[in-house]
Amino acid sequence: MKTRFFLVFAAALSLPFLNATSLAQGSLTPPGPPAPVMKSLDQIEPRTAITNTNSLVIISQPGSYYLTQNLTIASGTAVEILTNNVTLDLNGFSLISTDAGNSGNAVFLALSAGNTGITIRNGNISGAVTESGGVYNGAGFANGIFYNSASNNLPYDVRVSGLNITGCRLSGIYLGVSNSTVVESCTIKTAGSTGIYADNVSKCVATDCNNGGIGAVTASDCRGQAIIGPGVSALTAANCTGTSSGSGDGLDATTANNCYGFSTSGAGLKATTANNCYGESGGSQTGLNATVAIGCYGKSASGIGLNANLANSCVIGGGTTNVAHGYNMPGF
Repeated sequence: MKTRFFLVFAAALSLPFLNATSLAQGSLTPPGPPAPVMKSLDQIEPRTAITNTNSLVIISQPGSYYLTQNLTIASGTAVEILTNNVTLDLNGFSLISTDAGNSGNAVFLALSAGNTGITIRNGNISGAVTESGGVYNGAGFANGIFYNSASNNLPYDVRVSGLNITGCRLSGIYLGVSNSTVVESCTIKTAGSTGIYADNVSKCVATDCNNGGIGAVTASDCRGQAIIGPGVSALTAANCTGTSSGSGDGLDATTANNCYGFSTSGAGLKATTANNCYGESGGSQTGLNATVAIGCYGKSASGIGLNANLANSCVIGGGTTNVAHGYNMPGF
């Protein structure tokens, strides 16, 4: 027994984990001073806060800027952008004007050479301009978003999204066309001239406008309403509704797909090519007027329901005369 115990004890002493070397401690010297573990404010929010409450904001350096509260202007412009490559986030807040003289713009793209690389998003632009009998009066901005038109240099690469604009004496969003400008998911209510004018307009609504609701190269999923001008005017209009409550045409496009146009006393819908469209005039003008009409419906209270050089699978209705040229056009 003593011999066996000695052999087991000796074997245990020879195990690696019992060696003096394996039982040694690591270095007790600290590796260095403690490093910061908190992020700086610039790292958390790498943008510049706009803290003005009642005075002009001038942006002269490229970067990202955001409102921290509403900004109310008694006269003139609220935000002037004097550089390129700027993102302006209204951050859910409002640019408000109480200017009875309508002397400024909510956001002014001021470079005479034409601003480029501008993004404006997420907030409200508000004035108190109202319309009565086709006359627009009241305090507010002249324009919601406008550019330095005196230089005749259009802005380029501009995107405007998620804005609600009310009560402008002239235009809601006016950026020009054929210049890579995009307006999406915006609403305009009451503009004494044009609601939205830009290259590509999608998912927008512009109502109670005077000279035109929405004007674009391409308009999709939009609704525009105007008095003098067309509700929607575009080279290509898709899934759009354009109406005029006065003498203007409802919808005017080179190519109209799945669109509806109505006018109280003007033409309902005009297009070179109309596919699956509906045009209606409440007066003596043509309901739907197209060079080529496919799968369309035209109606007029007292004029021509549908007029087309080539009409296929179309229907005409209403009015004292219903005239069209083409084939396969039942009337009722």
